[in-house]
Amino acid sequence: MEFRGILLAAVCVCFLACVQVEVTSTSIISLSSFWRQQSCPNSGGSLITISTDQCTSTSGHRRCEAKCNGRTTAYKDKGTRFTMIETSITKKRKAVQLMYTDNQNTRFALKVINATNIVFEEQTNNSTSSSFEQIKKGKHYLYKRQHGTDNMCLICGCDGKLSLSSKSNNDRHCFFCKLR
Repeated sequence: MEFRGILLAAVCVCFLACVQVEVTSTSIISLSSFWRQQSCPNSGGSLITISTDQCTSTSGHRRCEAKCNGRTTAYKDKGTRFTMIETSITKKRKAVQLMYTDNQNTRFALKVINATNIVFEEQTNNSTSSSFEQIKKGKHYLYKRQHGTDNMCLICGCDGKLSLSSKSNNDRHCFFCKLR
């Protein structure tokens, strides 16, 4: 009887894990920092970009620079176009991952190394990507992530660097616009 209970619990845990990671949608988008667009008009663009010519190899993983300096007028540029993979956390909450595929079909995913170091990392069999909770605020979106004990949002600074910040959900620094 005890074995049966353990087996039933294992099946339930496996079922719940499978339900939690169900992909609900994928879309090709560009993300534009609302705050950078409004507050840093002379410091470049506001689109998240990947610089595949700015890559380093760390611990066997190829990491490319992730910036927030793409020009809005060039949003169809492949370096600013990403596959957003949405998964359900709960009925009303969504998690997203941002992926990029280059001309050689190499896949990169946005990854948080630490709060001030966010990169696109080449996806291999032993690599992981970072998920962000997507929160809709009017026509804008916030991308939140648990980092240590803090619930932090993805932001772009006037220097074009992506980072995590403990700003509130109503702070404009955290707002992004999706461009399809």
